[in-house]
Amino acid sequence: MKTFSTRHPILFQVVLFIAAIFLVVFFTILFQVVFPLEEKTEDVVGTAIGRLLAGGLLFLVFIRSFKLKRQFSGFVVMLPALLFAAWNLFRYFLTKGGSVDNYVYAIVLGLAPAVFEEVLFRGIFIRNLKASGKKPLSILLISALFFGLVHVTNFSLSVINMSIQVGSAIVGGLVFGAIYIKTEDLVSIIIAHAAIDICDEMFPVGGLVLPGVELTGFLILLAVDMVRLLADVEVSPSAGGASRCGCPESRVPLIRAVAAFSQG
Repeated sequence: MKTFSTRHPILFQVVLFIAAIFLVVFFTILFQVVFPLEEKTEDVVGTAIGRLLAGGLLFLVFIRSFKLKRQFSGFVVMLPALLFAAWNLFRYFLTKGGSVDNYVYAIVLGLAPAVFEEVLFRGIFIRNLKASGKKPLSILLISALFFGLVHVTNFSLSVINMSIQVGSAIVGGLVFGAIYIKTEDLVSIIIAHAAIDICDEMFPVGGLVLPGVELTGFLILLAVDMVRLLADVEVSPSAGGASRCGCPESRVPLIRAVAAFSQG
């Protein structure tokens, strides 16, 4: 029996996103009251902690949406990109040093959006889109576009910076969405997303919240991993008309298209 979340997954996601924002605000205010910090860092750190707590609460509330036994199943797929990010962080440490506080600050600010956004937009949203009966390609495009559009709410950015951030979010949504649709491994995607945002904190470009050369390479590696993952899936029909991934043959158009392209 379909629920409201599976009958109207997009509308449910809009409502859930608004509720999640209120949760972030609540946890942010609570943290600032209980743990007052210096004024210049209170808002940023408080918001990050608020997103971490809100993401954790959403995970617990919707824990049945996640296949816990599949966690880290996609880690190997993203390992080259993660090693690339780790090397750049290590190189930054060797060349520029910095205090422990700076690294903790970057980790908190990088981990917060990763937990909050991946639980909300990959874990919950993609699960509801799947349950609604949509095909993988539709799921991927809808989830990525929705993820990009919610970044329009960053009103503090200029129009140019906002446009770039929306575009980057759509690309990230396509990469992470494709990997999650195949592996259902939320933890590895959170780690990869956090690595991007942590590097973004460590390698700012011209004062903009944009990925530098290091992050561009990181995203390219992730994209290659995504294409390789989908192209390696056997798309020929098997018993019951299903592919090796367990999806009905009619439900894997994206996998068929990528595989056909990779084979020339």
